[in-house]
Amino acid sequence: WRHRGEKGAHVVRAALGYMQYQADYGVSCPITMTFACVPALEETPSVAADWVGPLTSGVYDARDIPVHAKKGATLGMSMTEKQGGSDVRANTTRAVPLGAHGPGEQYAITGHKWFTSAPMCDGFLTLAHTEEGVSCFLIPRWLPDGSRNVGFKVMRLKEKMGDKSNASSEVEYDNAWGVMVGEPGRGVPTILEMVVH
Repeated sequence: WRHRGEKGAHVVRAALGYMQYQADYGVSCPITMTFACVPALEETPSVAADWVGPLTSGVYDARDIPVHAKKGATLGMSMTEKQGGSDVRANTTRAVPLGAHGPGEQYAITGHKWFTSAPMCDGFLTLAHTEEGVSCFLIPRWLPDGSRNVGFKVMRLKEKMGDKSNASSEVEYDNAWGVMVGEPGRGVPTILEMVVH
């Protein structure tokens, strides 16, 4: 996104990605999600202000510390639940406002995600039900005050065939702190901004 609007920028990115994935395609998941999340985050400027800079820095910073202290950050996705599979409207995860509600506001999120991609990331876009319907949230590993988001719990890593260099996991949200991204009840269209990029 640092070359947004430049002619051929996506072609160059695709070519470089293609060459890199010949060595190890496992890294393609977190790299692609980190790139693709920017349009979704930009739907809520207050969230984008804190995250887009580290996500687009071009630097990999593996330290497990708050995003505001990192030189670079990665973002994953956590949508699938056991009962729903690819039908994310059947998800049962719930989000309750911690004060005001709406884009950029704080929520407590409770539920289980059967499949979370790249659990080593600094934050995750996820879907949860609010009074308005399925909404999109950013759940960071660390809170803005520098403390750990103790409500975000990795339950287990998936044992899978094939792509073992890219971790997948099950996670539990036990009143995990998150902020709404996009409009309430418009979580699927918001997260699709990530999916289509």
